[in-house]
Amino acid sequence: MATSERRLRIADCGLRIKGQAEAAGGWKGSMNSDTPESAQLLPQSAIRNPQSAMDTPRNPQLTGLLLVLTAAALWGTLGTFYKLSTDTFGLTPLTVVFWRAALAGLVLAIVLGIIFPLLGKGWSALRVRRTDLPVFITFGLLGVTAFYLLYIYAVVLVGVAVAV
Repeated sequence: MATSERRLRIADCGLRIKGQAEAAGGWKGSMNSDTPESAQLLPQSAIRNPQSAMDTPRNPQLTGLLLVLTAAALWGTLGTFYKLSTDTFGLTPLTVVFWRAALAGLVLAIVLGIIFPLLGKGWSALRVRRTDLPVFITFGLLGVTAFYLLYIYAVVLVGVAVAV
């Protein structure tokens, strides 16, 4: 492919992207000849602030697929982990539930306290109105705790295959 043909394709792609973004009301960039070709495809806000270009994943379908597969793998191994921890290590179901919740809280604190600030985000991801706090606390104490406890007791009493 000749260089001029490649430039025409890039310009055509940029114009189509610009047209779609303008139709959606979100285009802030310019397509003048002063802007480098690589920057012509980005909105002006992403050129001024390269961090904002990293806010969205490059391939959201792949990211979603990987998250779903990870969740399925973790969910699928949870019953086996429960059975091994109670039978092999002799832990009580309540002890396993406590450590599951404690580790989840620790991972959440690390992600929100260390990783999100590096990405330009922070604790604001967990911002809750003061009037909604009683609902969240009640759901956390009753709903999540009851699920953790009932699921591990189901695994211990009837086995992994039936409990799931």
